[in-house]
Amino acid sequence: MRQKYGHHYRQMLPLILEHLTFRSENRFQPLIEALAVLQQYLGTKGPYFPAEEAVPLDGVVLPSWRDTVLEEHEGQIRINRQYYELCVLQRLERAVKCKEVWVEGAYAFRNPSQDMPPDWQEESQRGPIIRRWGNPAPSRRSWTRCVSSSRRRWYTSTATCHRTPMCIWSNPPPTTSAGSSPWSA
Repeated sequence: MRQKYGHHYRQMLPLILEHLTFRSENRFQPLIEALAVLQQYLGTKGPYFPAEEAVPLDGVVLPSWRDTVLEEHEGQIRINRQYYELCVLQRLERAVKCKEVWVEGAYAFRNPSQDMPPDWQEESQRGPIIRRWGNPAPSRRSWTRCVSSSRRRWYTSTATCHRTPMCIWSNPPPTTSAGSSPWSA
């Protein structure tokens, strides 16, 4: 993997970092800092980052990659650039897919706060927005009916699930009309 990255894919890294601007507002800030370090050292040669450079490791390099990225060279622990770049790109891919990091100016990978209408936080505005999308506005009554019917279907299809030790409840078990759980018997 290192040879394939070093001889082919690494040539694209300068173009990506030059033309795309990545942003984040949360726990992926070390990844943004790591991208800045990569961009800073793009034109330099050498297998390691300078020893005096503060290269972010936490939140960028996964524990399974630590031993590969950190190498001992001439009695010092140094950061291997190619493996570090691979770690950064791997984390970047995951972060962009889950919209924790976005690309400025992109539509598919835009800021997730732009996905919702600007007045979505106001309760009174949600109904007209939902009707504009062609969906009926949800009421508590229809929501309860929907949940109870889906629980009935779920219960009949997985009646033996409660006996399985690997079963994990995401919702409390449905109750019967008598008020007790069907599994309490």
